[in-house]
Amino acid sequence: MRLQTHRAANHQLVVTFFGDLNAQGIKNLRSKFDHLEHLQVTQMVLDLHHVDLIDSSGIGAIVFLYKRIRTQGNSLSLVGVHGQPKSLIKMLRIHYNMPVSWSPDQQSINVTDKASS
Repeated sequence: MRLQTHRAANHQLVVTFFGDLNAQGIKNLRSKFDHLEHLQVTQMVLDLHHVDLIDSSGIGAIVFLYKRIRTQGNSLSLVGVHGQPKSLIKMLRIHYNMPVSWSPDQQSINVTDKASS
């Protein structure tokens, strides 16, 4: 697990994750997560396009960061959520509390292609 940050316009920070957002990955990134909450940004976007697996530790880290960012009066959203992370986030109803942008799953793309034939 690794992450990359990119500052965008209007005090927005995009944090792109690569790899599994699980207990081991979070353990390796704990100090970076602590650093993220102290950055002066009005909006933080967590890009999960490259995350295929998330567990309770990953969910916990996201929710913890979300609460810290919201306490500062700022916003946090998720983009590129797909596959197993999408299923877990929907099951836990996290998308009712924070903005989430879903990526189309390969399966749903195939269904659409078949329907248009």
